[in-house]
Amino acid sequence: MSAYRFLRVAAQLTALSLIVSVAAWGQGTAEITGTVADSSGAAMSGAKVTVTNTATSAKRSATTNESGIYDLPALAPGNYDMTVESAGFRSSERKGMELQVAQVARLDGKAVPGHHAVSPVRDGRSDRV
Repeated sequence: MSAYRFLRVAAQLTALSLIVSVAAWGQGTAEITGTVADSSGAAMSGAKVTVTNTATSAKRSATTNESGIYDLPALAPGNYDMTVESAGFRSSERKGMELQVAQVARLDGKAVPGHHAVSPVRDGRSDRV
């Protein structure tokens, strides 16, 4: 085999393995995204959204942007609890959300003025945090 042919085959195999790796990377994960607003419906910038995998206790957090939007990509499928915290507002908690492979779950939250006590929402299917 000539050196040119060897290099061409090696380059093709490298490109193929890169394509397969990128395609495989996105599989097997899920995502949670949404917005956080105050009781008047105004977007809440800087709110901290934390999700906890109930099986592994692994936590991931995101902070809402100026439009109140947060995004938590590349989460392992499973059951999650979510907490929303912001200064001057009561913490909100949502329990029992089940994420499937490749699911993008939209979970919007409402923050209520008050102390930092946790306000639980027991039903994971509720529209509000």
